[in-house]
Amino acid sequence: IPITPFPELHAHSPFKEEYAKKIDLLIIRENAQGLLMTREKIKNTKMGKKVGGTFYFDEPLCKKFVEMCYEAARKRKKKIMFLIKGDVWDTKKIGGLWLNLWKDVGKQYPDVVFDWEHEDTWFGYFMMHPEHYDVVAALGLAGDMITDPIATLAYGTRALTPSANIA
Repeated sequence: IPITPFPELHAHSPFKEEYAKKIDLLIIRENAQGLLMTREKIKNTKMGKKVGGTFYFDEPLCKKFVEMCYEAARKRKKKIMFLIKGDVWDTKKIGGLWLNLWKDVGKQYPDVVFDWEHEDTWFGYFMMHPEHYDVVAALGLAGDMITDPIATLAYGTRALTPSANIA
């Protein structure tokens, strides 16, 4: 999802024009798997209903996503920020899968700077310094939660944000 405010829309942004001009992002969301694709289950018990679910990340699909992000960053400012809830997702399991893929695939892209941040704290950093970020890679739900507010900040509405699902 590219988010670059059009000069004609700066007046609609809730931010000052100088701030809105600094926003130039490409947000890439992983929507093919993970939390947004949870298989939900309902179980009736004596105490009431239990609702839960399971989700998975398939390593080849994750690798394809990581490669796509590196390719996009190479064509822009050569910076990637990966958002993950690292303090919740064990770095030996889900977090480890993702962070190891970024590190391994990144060896093929020595010209691209990779960093990661907790998805909830990143938004505050972005609010203070949007010019520090270029390609932002996010897993489904986090990506979904940041794109609308950022588009609203940039354009004054979320309705003008271009987006696409790429298989």
